[in-house]
This record gives sequence, C-alpha cells and structure tokens, in this order.
Amino acid sequence: MCVFLTVQDTEPSQSPQDPVGRPIMHLAGINHATGEAVYVDDLPSMDGELFLAVVTSTRAHARIV
Repeated sequence: MCVFLTVQDTEPSQSPQDPVGRPIMHLAGINHATGEAVYVDDLPSMDGELFLAVVTSTRAHARIV
C-alpha cells in the first residue's frame, strides 16, 4: 500500500502541538493496515436479508407499464 502525504514545511519555532502543515494519520489507518478493519463483505448474511439491484432504462422518457 502506498500513501502519499502532502505536507507543508513548518517553521522550527512552531509548537509540536500545532497540527497545521503536519500529517495527521487517519483514525482507522491502523485497523486497515493490520487487517483488523471490518468491512461489509466480512459480515455474515442474515435470514430474510434483502438485496437491491439498480436497473436503468434502455429508452429515454419511456412509459413504464
């Protein structure tokens, strides 16, 4: 995994607690990198679960009958 960070140059006099111009790690970054993150596809299916499919028309402004 390759992550690109855009970081500004900060002045040496800037306080270490000042986040401006410094990279801030994503809150879930550790879970994603270690494989501990839970995704929707990881969850087991439930009884009576419904699925949705988007169907588009092949004709513009057609009448639905």
